[in-house]
Amino acid sequence: MSGIRIAKVSKIDYKTGKLSVVYTDRGHSVSKLIPCLAFEYNMPKVGDVVAVAMVENANDGTGIVLGKIWGGGQLPPESGSGIYRKDFAIDCTAFMRYDEKSRTLTFHADTIKLEGYKP
Repeated sequence: MSGIRIAKVSKIDYKTGKLSVVYTDRGHSVSKLIPCLAFEYNMPKVGDVVAVAMVENANDGTGIVLGKIWGGGQLPPESGSGIYRKDFAIDCTAFMRYDEKSRTLTFHADTIKLEGYKP
Protein backbone atom coordinates (compact mmCIF):
# COMPACT_ATOMS: atom_id res chain seq x y z
CA MET A 1 0.00 0.00 0.00
CA SER A 2 1.53 3.31 -1.04
CA GLY A 3 0.53 6.80 0.05
CA ILE A 4 0.70 8.90 3.19
CA ARG A 5 -0.44 7.39 6.49
CA ILE A 6 -0.97 9.00 9.90
CA ALA A 7 0.42 7.13 12.91
CA LYS A 8 1.62 7.53 16.49
CA VAL A 9 5.23 6.95 17.54
CA SER A 10 5.55 3.82 19.70
CA LYS A 11 9.32 3.20 19.93
CA ILE A 12 12.45 5.20 19.08
CA ASP A 13 15.95 4.04 18.15
CA TYR A 14 17.91 7.28 18.55
CA LYS A 15 21.21 5.82 17.31
CA THR A 16 19.84 4.72 13.91
CA GLY A 17 17.33 7.56 13.45
CA LYS A 18 14.49 5.04 13.10
CA LEU A 19 11.24 4.49 14.93
CA SER A 20 8.21 2.23 15.11
CA VAL A 21 4.70 3.58 14.76
CA VAL A 22 1.20 2.41 15.59
CA TYR A 23 -1.40 2.65 12.84
CA THR A 24 -4.62 3.27 14.76
CA ASP A 25 -6.66 2.90 11.56
CA ARG A 26 -5.29 -0.63 11.06
CA GLY A 27 -6.26 -2.29 14.34
CA HIS A 28 -3.34 -0.70 16.19
CA SER A 29 -0.78 -2.63 14.13
CA VAL A 30 2.84 -1.74 14.94
CA SER A 31 5.42 -1.17 12.21
CA LYS A 32 8.96 -2.45 12.12
CA LEU A 33 11.65 0.21 12.65
CA ILE A 34 11.41 2.70 9.80
CA PRO A 35 13.72 5.63 9.00
CA CYS A 36 13.02 9.32 9.50
CA LEU A 37 13.95 11.91 6.88
CA ALA A 38 17.60 12.84 7.23
CA PHE A 39 17.73 16.57 6.50
CA GLU A 40 17.96 17.25 10.24
CA TYR A 41 18.10 15.31 13.50
CA ASN A 42 14.97 16.12 15.47
CA MET A 43 13.43 12.88 16.68
CA PRO A 44 9.78 12.97 17.74
CA LYS A 45 8.82 11.53 21.11
CA VAL A 46 6.70 8.48 21.89
CA GLY A 47 3.03 9.35 21.39
CA ASP A 48 3.65 12.09 18.80
CA VAL A 49 1.50 12.00 15.68
CA VAL A 50 3.58 11.63 12.51
CA ALA A 51 3.06 11.36 8.76
CA VAL A 52 4.53 8.25 7.12
CA ALA A 53 5.10 7.96 3.36
CA MET A 54 4.59 4.33 2.38
CA VAL A 55 6.95 3.00 -0.27
CA GLU A 56 5.23 1.89 -3.47
CA ASN A 57 5.80 -1.76 -4.48
CA ALA A 58 6.82 -2.75 -0.94
CA ASN A 59 4.59 -5.39 0.60
CA ASP A 60 6.32 -5.37 3.98
CA GLY A 61 5.05 -1.98 5.21
CA THR A 62 8.24 -0.14 4.34
CA GLY A 63 7.91 3.60 4.80
CA ILE A 64 9.69 6.82 5.66
CA VAL A 65 8.66 9.03 8.57
CA LEU A 66 8.17 12.51 7.15
CA GLY A 67 7.88 14.14 10.56
CA LYS A 68 5.51 15.34 13.24
CA ILE A 69 2.22 16.89 12.27
CA TRP A 70 -0.14 19.21 14.12
CA GLY A 71 -3.17 17.35 15.42
CA GLY A 72 -4.05 14.67 17.91
CA GLY A 73 -3.52 17.11 20.78
CA GLN A 74 -0.29 18.51 19.32
CA LEU A 75 -0.69 22.23 18.73
CA PRO A 76 1.86 24.82 17.60
CA PRO A 77 3.47 26.72 20.50
CA GLU A 78 2.39 29.95 18.75
CA SER A 79 0.70 30.80 15.47
CA GLY A 80 -0.15 33.63 13.13
CA SER A 81 0.37 34.94 9.66
CA GLY A 82 3.99 35.77 8.85
CA ILE A 83 5.46 33.78 11.76
CA TYR A 84 8.23 31.24 11.16
CA ARG A 85 9.33 29.26 14.20
CA LYS A 86 11.79 26.41 14.60
CA ASP A 87 11.81 24.70 17.99
CA PHE A 88 15.00 22.99 19.16
CA ALA A 89 13.70 21.62 22.47
CA ILE A 90 10.69 19.40 23.12
CA ASP A 91 9.49 21.78 25.87
CA CYS A 92 9.74 24.80 23.49
CA THR A 93 12.40 26.53 25.63
CA ALA A 94 14.91 26.86 22.77
CA PHE A 95 13.77 28.19 19.42
CA MET A 96 14.37 30.49 16.49
CA ARG A 97 11.53 32.80 15.45
CA TYR A 98 11.05 35.24 12.59
CA ASP A 99 8.20 37.76 12.54
CA GLU A 100 7.65 38.96 8.98
CA LYS A 101 5.58 41.98 10.05
CA SER A 102 8.20 43.43 12.42
CA ARG A 103 11.10 41.91 10.43
CA THR A 104 12.52 40.59 13.70
CA LEU A 105 14.60 37.44 14.01
CA THR A 106 14.79 36.05 17.56
CA PHE A 107 17.03 33.29 18.92
CA HIS A 108 15.82 32.11 22.32
CA ALA A 109 17.73 29.82 24.70
CA ASP A 110 19.30 29.94 28.15
CA THR A 111 22.68 30.38 26.46
CA ILE A 112 23.41 31.25 22.85
CA LYS A 113 26.87 30.36 21.58
CA LEU A 114 28.21 31.14 18.10
CA GLU A 115 31.30 29.31 16.89
CA GLY A 116 33.46 29.81 13.86
CA TYR A 117 35.90 27.64 12.01
CA LYS A 118 39.59 28.35 12.65
CA PRO A 119 41.93 26.49 10.26
